Amino acid sequence: MLRNIPFHLNVEDMRLLIWEVCSERVDFIYLPVHNRLGRNSGFAFVNFISTSDLALFYATKNGHVWSEDSDQVVEIVYAHCQGKFGLVHKYFINPATSVRSLSPHLPLIFHSDGPQIGKPETIDELLSKF
Repeated sequence: MLRNIPFHLNVEDMRLLIWEVCSERVDFIYLPVHNRLGRNSGFAFVNFISTSDLALFYATKNGHVWSEDSDQVVEIVYAHCQGKFGLVHKYFINPATSVRSLSPHLPLIFHSDGPQIGKPETIDELLSKF
């Protein structure tokens, strides 16, 4: 989980910031958007494909400012829900916590392996693997 995210960033900004360090090495990014205010909530759920990818991102970004136009500092913390499939279950399948109705503010999902690694993956593609 990433915290202290500047409110003006959107999910694509988050993807680009992560890709600067770990290009195509995450398979899930969810930046919740505050419905009433129309801006992010200041935190994001990100799943790195491997622990070495997470370690690289942590070493490079944790404790540093997000960008030149912000004084907010990147904070990387452990989240209760772990792994791509755990996050997909929580945010797409579980009726109590699903965000499917929040389009266009849905999580970004990417292929975790094979020739498509790091490329966008639809929820239907992912669920067809079960």
